[in-house]
Amino acid sequence: MAPRSKHPTATPLQDVMTIAELAAYLRCNKSTIYRLIKTEKLPAFRIGSDWRFKRELIEKWMEEQRSKFSLPEANKPSSPESKAPDISPGGNDVRH
Repeated sequence: MAPRSKHPTATPLQDVMTIAELAAYLRCNKSTIYRLIKTEKLPAFRIGSDWRFKRELIEKWMEEQRSKFSLPEANKPSSPESKAPDISPGGNDVRH
């Protein structure tokens, strides 16, 4: 039988990141992380004077950012099949 943890609700270390780890994970500068914390746009918590980030909350935040800034269907680039009709002389356009 595996030994029980003294803290059954403890989060595994790999699930909590530091500023430097998060900056590397997001491929951005640490100053960007601090700015996002200051403006309360990034889920974070403090341990003493150090900031920490739960990976699952960061991943959820990333998904929210993707959906917030993704193009609406009408503005997405069209496929080659849905290009504008050919209105050149002799083209297939039937507009009059």
